[in-house]
Amino acid sequence: MDFAQRGARVILACRDEEKAKDAARDIITETGSNQVVVRIVDLASFESVRAFAKLINETEERLDILVNNAGLGGPYRVTEDGYESIFQVNYLSHFLLTLLLVEKLKKSAPSRIVNVSSIAHNAKGAALQLDDFKLSKDKFDALVRYTQSKLAQVVFTRELSKRLEGELSKHLQSIAVVMFDEVYVKCLTDSKHLSFHCR
Repeated sequence: MDFAQRGARVILACRDEEKAKDAARDIITETGSNQVVVRIVDLASFESVRAFAKLINETEERLDILVNNAGLGGPYRVTEDGYESIFQVNYLSHFLLTLLLVEKLKKSAPSRIVNVSSIAHNAKGAALQLDDFKLSKDKFDALVRYTQSKLAQVVFTRELSKRLEGELSKHLQSIAVVMFDEVYVKCLTDSKHLSFHCR
């Protein structure tokens, strides 16, 4: 809503087209913006993520802010790519999408990558499950898996911030990679050249 009120072109990347169109109509009605568009992407499918990224890279002139905000809980399910669905939707697809769009973000710098996390990344059991990365059903616990996905997101945010700082500072550009917690809003960035303010 805030982006639309500021006059930005807002792309709602959603799995459910009807719900996305309803949300777009609400934003347009509330803000008066005519720059709100719907694009379809299913984060439970790497093929869908790649198709969405290709569309953005080919049709959008610039990309100033990427907000990775999708979150999934629920029962054990394996995606078409062979991964447990909570971890793929909450982390792996965000990771893939970000890397597929990072060149567009670099060209649009100063730009931002915002990963929406959760206080759950600090919870008991929030250790990365590296010995069974795709996760077999006998090791599945929905809450634990959610915390693992959020911890992975935090680790990715910190590492990408470091890597992009070294690459872009040479060209006097900036791209901030930040994470915030929807519960007690916490911003993370490891670069003295970058800043992002959450309210």
